[in-house]
Amino acid sequence: MEGNTWFMSSLNDTREENEAEYLHFPSQESKRRLLCIMGRDKADGTKNSFALAWPETLPNSATLLEGLTFVSDTYYDYKNLWHRLCAMAPFVGWSVKNGCLMPDRWVLFHWGELRDRMGSWLHQLMETNFGGEVEIEGFERDGPYCFERAVVMRHNLGSMGKARKLEIFDSLRCKARRFAA
Repeated sequence: MEGNTWFMSSLNDTREENEAEYLHFPSQESKRRLLCIMGRDKADGTKNSFALAWPETLPNSATLLEGLTFVSDTYYDYKNLWHRLCAMAPFVGWSVKNGCLMPDRWVLFHWGELRDRMGSWLHQLMETNFGGEVEIEGFERDGPYCFERAVVMRHNLGSMGKARKLEIFDSLRCKARRFAA
């Protein structure tokens, strides 16, 4: 593995030619298990953790979040505009490649620490791109949160090919211009 992956470091990414590396739950690689996170700490990523669980064995204390969740676990912060864009662009590419699926929510981590917002410009761009409200999950209550379906990006643009990057950024640029017009 290249780069840091913080608290999900023991999982191997799916690699496809010219695409960003990602994890998808449930999948054959996860043996059909769901991703569960106990990750409310915003200052110390070592206090956040994950587990994989079969849907029929979720603990009573778990909250199951239905639908598709995009989870960003990045070494880039969400303050720098370019860093934010590089963390979000792979989700746009994954969505397009998979029939333009829209996430029901986003979960953001920086160095394993939970973040509860992205910058306003990027937030608006993601809403424009996906055609709906961007909900950032803040894990408001104690206990694990499990995701019916989750896509995790940990390496930003990673091994994405140059042509694919240009394609995604051109699409985002066009949507931003349409929104601003």
